Amino acid sequence: MAYAPGGVKGPKKKKKKNCQDAGVYRCFIAYNTGTDDNPNPGQANYLQNLTVTVPPGNITISHSPAYDTYIVNQPVEFLCNGMIGSYEPGSKETWQWTWEYFDNDYQTWQQYNSENGIRKETPISVPGTCSYRQTYYLTLALSEKDSERQYRCKVVRSSNTAVSETITLGAVHPEGWAPTPSPTQTNNTCRCTCSCSSTCSPP
Repeated sequence: MAYAPGGVKGPKKKKKKNCQDAGVYRCFIAYNTGTDDNPNPGQANYLQNLTVTVPPGNITISHSPAYDTYIVNQPVEFLCNGMIGSYEPGSKETWQWTWEYFDNDYQTWQQYNSENGIRKETPISVPGTCSYRQTYYLTLALSEKDSERQYRCKVVRSSNTAVSETITLGAVHPEGWAPTPSPTQTNNTCRCTCSCSSTCSPP
């Protein structure tokens, strides 16, 4: 609060914001438009709503099983775990996860649009912070198009985007495929017996 006849300058505080600072702030100024003998007090109020957004990030990605070779229709599960920022349990989600794969024909990343095989867990609070983590899954029945294909996940919140690293699948082969046996080499050992004879003539 400040009081001054004709002009007011109040103290200003600056600090690094964190998510606990979110809320409505009120500033008010008491003033007098009258005189000391005939005061006419008044008060000016100003409200400001402060919203603190914690950006998403720190995403890890894995898949199981992680093989060098697969068979068509073999299931593979991808898992992404990352920070989604602040969250009020029970409120509407303000972020969005997506899965992407690299299209070798068009040489660009494409969004995986099917909802089949996609699920996510309830966000979990990170101790000591107001941030939350969430796990996001994709389960695929592999096709030959998935052979050595790259996958990644992405989470978007407002104007902030976080992208995981890339996972490259192994080769995907048709059903009934079996690896060609490697040729084996057999070492044969032969034993040869040599005999010597000498003839001595009498003196």
